Amino acid sequence: MTTPVAVPLCQLGYVSPLPVVDAMHYEFYQVIREGAVLIAAPLPVDAFSTASVTDALAGAPAVVDYLAARGADRIVFGGIPISSLRGRAGMLALMDEQRQRTGIPVTSDFEDALEALRAFSVHRVALAAKWKPAVIEAVRDYLADAGFECVGACGDAYDAGDVAAINTVQSVALGVSLGRRALASYPAADALLLGGGTWLSLPIATTLEREFDKPVVSNMTATFWSALRQFGLPPAPGLGCRLLAR
Repeated sequence: MTTPVAVPLCQLGYVSPLPVVDAMHYEFYQVIREGAVLIAAPLPVDAFSTASVTDALAGAPAVVDYLAARGADRIVFGGIPISSLRGRAGMLALMDEQRQRTGIPVTSDFEDALEALRAFSVHRVALAAKWKPAVIEAVRDYLADAGFECVGACGDAYDAGDVAAINTVQSVALGVSLGRRALASYPAADALLLGGGTWLSLPIATTLEREFDKPVVSNMTATFWSALRQFGLPPAPGLGCRLLAR
């Protein structure tokens, strides 16, 4: 007797600033074992600069239309640097425009991360990310616009091409190292915002939460958490990440 194959009931559309999505698929299907599928469509950004982000986002409607045509029930603009360099007001306006055009909930992984921090009643955050100082400053401005205080940041100077080249497995050691530096350097932080979508967020968050006893929110885990809430699906048990255990 064969086991019936589960048909996904919900679809999460992801607009990727990188041409290839790998770690996100790997962790999505660890978190959401059945009932949903991840559709990733590229909207590549050549460099983490305002000009490059503006050029790339000019193509946003076409990518959103593609994901809508594929049946996406939720669409997420990926990449904290993308949102930050666009600015919060501009990004919210873009998402609202796409939402009204398609009738589909449209958000960003940065806004999902902010919502996750609010769920922990967090106000002061430390930031760990693999971005250049100009991007870190843009992220700090975005956080301030959303009502959060960034008490400090630890980053490595990677640009868009450098981020894409990071090995997925090696990313765990990098993420733990940066997160540990941030939490140790800025003990006034209520939580850590772990920025980046090319590393494996679950083992990094689990390790740092055990070590520092503070919530660790990444844009990737926040995107999964928000999708689960909209879709009414439970996360897989035993993930070890505080956000996904809520």
